[in-house]
Amino acid sequence: MQDTLSDMLVRIKNAQNMKHEEVLVVDSGLNRRVCDVLVQEGYIHSYTKSKESEKPYLVLKLKYYLGQPVISNIKRVSKSSRRVYQKAAKIPKIVDGFGVLVISTSKGVMSHLNAKKNNIGGEVLFWVN
Repeated sequence: MQDTLSDMLVRIKNAQNMKHEEVLVVDSGLNRRVCDVLVQEGYIHSYTKSKESEKPYLVLKLKYYLGQPVISNIKRVSKSSRRVYQKAAKIPKIVDGFGVLVISTSKGVMSHLNAKKNNIGGEVLFWVN
């Protein structure tokens, strides 16, 4: 599999549409750092490492509010074929203030709010709301 992050985002979206409690995603360094941001921002409860048939996976515990998924939309911005970079001053605001851009910076993966606060730009991975 080439793009484990895109795979993870699709699995999260599909699992929440089907109202699953947990979802298995491929374990990678980037996926773990992205999960840290999603937990910190309140979009998933938690995640743990697991091994299924000798392959490493992450088990994400999904979050719901009043029976509805907390993640209503999740969209990949920077792709393998087209990378999207933003300077700190040009990081866009999210419509109505709801949602988070997840950015890969030189200081690690973080939300757009932390990137702006630290005055760091980087690659815009995806947005979630």
